[in-house]
Amino acid sequence: MADITRKLHPFIRHNTHGARVPATLRGTTHRSRFVRDLCLSPEITEFFSEMFHTQLVPHTITHQQGHMNFQPKELRKEVDTWHHDATAFDWVLMVHDPNKIRGGRFQIFDGTREEGWKLMRSGAGIPEDRIITPDFAGPGYACYMQGSAVFHRASRLEELGERASLVQSYVSTNVKVPDPNWFDWIRPTEGSINDVNYMLEQACAPAEWARHRAWVAKRRLQELMDELPLNATAQEVLHAMEHVTNDLNDLNDLLRRGPVSHEESQVNRDLVDARHIS
Repeated sequence: MADITRKLHPFIRHNTHGARVPATLRGTTHRSRFVRDLCLSPEITEFFSEMFHTQLVPHTITHQQGHMNFQPKELRKEVDTWHHDATAFDWVLMVHDPNKIRGGRFQIFDGTREEGWKLMRSGAGIPEDRIITPDFAGPGYACYMQGSAVFHRASRLEELGERASLVQSYVSTNVKVPDPNWFDWIRPTEGSINDVNYMLEQACAPAEWARHRAWVAKRRLQELMDELPLNATAQEVLHAMEHVTNDLNDLNDLLRRGPVSHEESQVNRDLVDARHIS
């Protein structure tokens, strides 16, 4: 895996203009057969399905398969700033040996994502006594989590060196709950426009989102056909139909609105989160 990662270095997206992740590579399953086979492995998928007591499948959005983060060019930059994921289930695999480099640690906030955002936006930051730092024994070890619910980061490196992690995401086949996958359509910055790999993902994004939401809607329509009783009331039918169409309508609104700033995207995400929680 380390050898393959080095071969992928020419495709890394380096962004020093305030991006959340200064050095990243997405869509690795389109570039490496080994990474694709690893991310689509039925054995790994079944192992994590049993762990979380829900049937998982590799993420329907291919750019969420095999996402990679690398060491920034500058030590002052965090490898990945505090955030929660746009996907519900994922694992973070250490490609490098975390015991042979200082810093760059994967860390988790001991609290809710809402509290984490509140602390960060207030300027207070995350208190050191509420940061959990998992101990990875070496390369090849991973942390599996519900990424959309866990506030986490990869800290700054304290010395220059190779640091790489692989993130693989999944979706649950249980579509009775709101779709936890979030779509960010961010307006490209001047630096991003000149990044071929970034713009390639942006060009594919609307179709990827549509295919994912169509997958969810198809499963929900089948459940409606299988489970909706003939004596259902008009209100019950409306509720069942809205369960199918709400996420599709949200995507339609996103496509009509077009790309927005990071700040606007965060406001929109907060609104969706509040609706899901309610």
